[in-house]
Amino acid sequence: MLRVEKVVVSVYRGFLLWGASILFASASIAQTPSMTKDMPPEIKSWRDEFLPQDRYAELADEWRAYSTTHPESAVARVQLARALRYARTASPEEIDALIDTAYEIDPRCPEALAELSYRAYVMGWGEEFLDQLEVGRRQSLEAIEIAPNWAYPYFGLWNMCVLLGRHDEAKRHLEAILDKGAYPATIVDFGYNLLVSARPNAIVFTNGDNDTYPSLAVQAKHGICRDVAIVNLSLLNRLEYATQVWKARDGSAPMSDDEIRTLYSRWEADPGEMSFAKVLMLAILDQSKKDGWETPIYFASTVSPQYLEVCPYALRIEGLLLRVTRDPKPDEDDAETAIDSDRTLTLYRTAFRMDSATDLSSNWGPRSPARRLMQNYAAILRSVASEAARKGNLEEVRYTLGEAIRLLDFSGESEMASSLAKYWKEVDPDAPPVDRRSTKFR
Repeated sequence: MLRVEKVVVSVYRGFLLWGASILFASASIAQTPSMTKDMPPEIKSWRDEFLPQDRYAELADEWRAYSTTHPESAVARVQLARALRYARTASPEEIDALIDTAYEIDPRCPEALAELSYRAYVMGWGEEFLDQLEVGRRQSLEAIEIAPNWAYPYFGLWNMCVLLGRHDEAKRHLEAILDKGAYPATIVDFGYNLLVSARPNAIVFTNGDNDTYPSLAVQAKHGICRDVAIVNLSLLNRLEYATQVWKARDGSAPMSDDEIRTLYSRWEADPGEMSFAKVLMLAILDQSKKDGWETPIYFASTVSPQYLEVCPYALRIEGLLLRVTRDPKPDEDDAETAIDSDRTLTLYRTAFRMDSATDLSSNWGPRSPARRLMQNYAAILRSVASEAARKGNLEEVRYTLGEAIRLLDFSGESEMASSLAKYWKEVDPDAPPVDRRSTKFR
């Protein structure tokens, strides 16, 4: 097993929100295989592109018109269904009917098979419905057989295989996510950097999608930090996932299957206002406390605030992660988050893969994932700079803010870069003028 030596940081709570939810953006997944040039724009997964709701409504109108003039097109029905789902202008029954029609038009349409598989995954909630998950798994495998270079079905396949306890197969699907070029280097490197931010044998709670799959794929494909458990909070409500997720890593589970099932039964009998994911998360934190905090526990900086708010302990930034400390959470909402700037800066300088952060061949458009990711790096660099300024370490201030501005300017976030340049002048009035001509490409 490969492991990169690691080191530490912390930041202001308010500033962390700048970097939060940033990964809920886009990968660069290969185009839907049945698309042709005369069709309206593809409706990509929210994992790949997140558009305004009214834009999805406009695209639904375009796909509805195309479906009318091309009644033989199965993929048109699928695209219309996806647009309506994201626009939230149709009932689940209407969307299901469109998918069924697509399959009736062409039972070999990979997009229709993938959507049927997704339906089986959603409906197969609970261990008594695992047979439906098996149906969904077979439908995704058929879609891959028809369109072997299409990466999209592998994401759902991984989910279903974990729930079904097919861990060797799940690992192969994670490897395929990288092999099929599902993600650009910027996102793969971010997943790597997230992994190496964790201490050995850590548990990392993630939001799902782009703060989850890249790290899992890097673990599966390259064996890096396989002792770190990547736990998707959006799936943790499912008992099958809650018991199976630990079996994929090199290490023990924080709780036994029986303990998790007992906890689920109690929650199911009296759910209260908390989701099971939150209940289990808190139980894991409690178990870690009983064990003397031997297991480091983290949240990805992209995790929804609803989970951070129920965590009773103070958090500290370490690289791209928020580490749970043994100290109680401060009462003040605007209290600063502890910062281990030495570890974070060492991670940034010696462990992180950053070449792709200025890759000229990447997509740096306004909605590109690469562009949004740079804000996460800039956030931690700015936080390190804040701590350095308090200590009077102007050399570190100049390095970290210079790096943050360089990354933001390159990726097109000039307004944020200008804000940092202004802050730099406030904390370091004698600093030489920042020459941004060499970094401001767009």
